[in-house]
Amino acid sequence: MKLVSKPSVLTLVLALSAIATIGYGQSIQLSNGRSFNSPTMLIAMMEKKLGEQFGQQAEPMARTSTATLTSGQRVISYGSVVSGQDSRFSYLIFPADALHNENFQVRTSDGRSHQRVASTPIQVLSSDDNLAVMRIQPTNCLSANTSTPSSVGSFVGILTKDTEWKTATVTNSKRSAFTGVAAATEKALHKHWERIGLIVNNKRTGYPEVVETDLALHPREAGAPVFDRGGKWHGIAISRVDQHSTYVISSQRVMQLVQSFEQAHL
Repeated sequence: MKLVSKPSVLTLVLALSAIATIGYGQSIQLSNGRSFNSPTMLIAMMEKKLGEQFGQQAEPMARTSTATLTSGQRVISYGSVVSGQDSRFSYLIFPADALHNENFQVRTSDGRSHQRVASTPIQVLSSDDNLAVMRIQPTNCLSANTSTPSSVGSFVGILTKDTEWKTATVTNSKRSAFTGVAAATEKALHKHWERIGLIVNNKRTGYPEVVETDLALHPREAGAPVFDRGGKWHGIAISRVDQHSTYVISSQRVMQLVQSFEQAHL
């Protein structure tokens, strides 16, 4: 298990506090006696410990419920495997953007391949939430029992390919994200993002309800389930919206959509 992460809000605050207290070039000594020559070393140690916690508590469920959608060798997007009330199926939830290519293969991080249940089409689950759904055979996966609401300041993370963890912090609790920006502003933003090499998702507004994080999401990783350090499911990472923010659709919202889907397709 490896950790791939930018420093989270908390670690940056602690490092800046250390700098303000002792200044650069001074060693930092913790209460347990360990010393560090720089705040950078302290951040690295804290992020390593955080990654170990995710690996111990969250990885077992993440490996069975984090899916990659591939076409040949190319990753199209990620997906989350969830269960509803109908025990005959599990559901692959993924960004509706990927519907333009239905000839994809699905593999969860535990190495298992999953096929669409015959005679059940791939459908849009919610256009506003940019989510699609595909029925697959029942498997060990996410459910209402494994979920928890997000709170500001919580550490969260996603499991990417090769069992790497990207971690982040919840920066804003549930809110709507309908508001866009003027065309001129959007064009200027894209030029800026191109200069710094940032790739964002196409759909960044119009979401009825999102949780905001500082997760450094690659657009192809949209669809991945988001966990906390204890292994509880917080939601689905759906959109990298700018240099600092990634939107997550809460697990509660996802389960509401799945239940509505089941009721409409009894």
